[in-house]
Amino acid sequence: MLLQFLKNKIKSFRSESYWSRASSSELAPQEFYLRQENVLRSRVFPLISEHSRILDIGCGSGRFGLVFAEKGAYVYGIDIAKNLIHEARLVTKSRGLKATFEVGSIDSIRHLEGEAWDVILLLGVCSTLVDSKSVAMVYENVNRLLRKGGLLLVRESLSLGTKDESYENKGYLAVYRAKDEYIDSIMGAGFQLIDLIDMATDSDKATNPFFSTKTNLFMVFKKQ
Repeated sequence: MLLQFLKNKIKSFRSESYWSRASSSELAPQEFYLRQENVLRSRVFPLISEHSRILDIGCGSGRFGLVFAEKGAYVYGIDIAKNLIHEARLVTKSRGLKATFEVGSIDSIRHLEGEAWDVILLLGVCSTLVDSKSVAMVYENVNRLLRKGGLLLVRESLSLGTKDESYENKGYLAVYRAKDEYIDSIMGAGFQLIDLIDMATDSDKATNPFFSTKTNLFMVFKKQ
């Protein structure tokens, strides 16, 4: 048990180290990120007001937070990568938008308690957390940060099997958690699943071996 704890600590440190040095948070083809933007505009925008308060955790270069800023929402994003936050600020300024981006880790979001957020984004974030206990803590903290009825947006690659799958390549670490158990754990933290979108196209599933054992889902939860 102690050995597994130490292994997870080492993996967590390596994962943080990878992302803190990352030059980009976009590892998939551009069309995948365009699909996510379309989901935000077509499925999420009708559910929120233009002046909503948006918290983007693990915001990277701010791409998805700025989709909300275009709508007129107040956006606050955090990420551990200083260079990605710098890029987010530059893009925000160049596009004449209003958003705040700060360097911070997912473990530090508790300092934002006391502020009522309408929408919280966790897009491709929790798969980078090796320790499942850390993931559970994230959702507990998010529950405290969201107003009642607020939306939690989650996008993750998940295993279609009954067990979690780990992946590592050149410092990049990911845990693809078992789909049904993962969704149940979020609902158990006080959220209701109100929308679920499969982000993989039929072409993706036919040509990419990744999707033979895994899926990539965009999920919309409401705080109960």
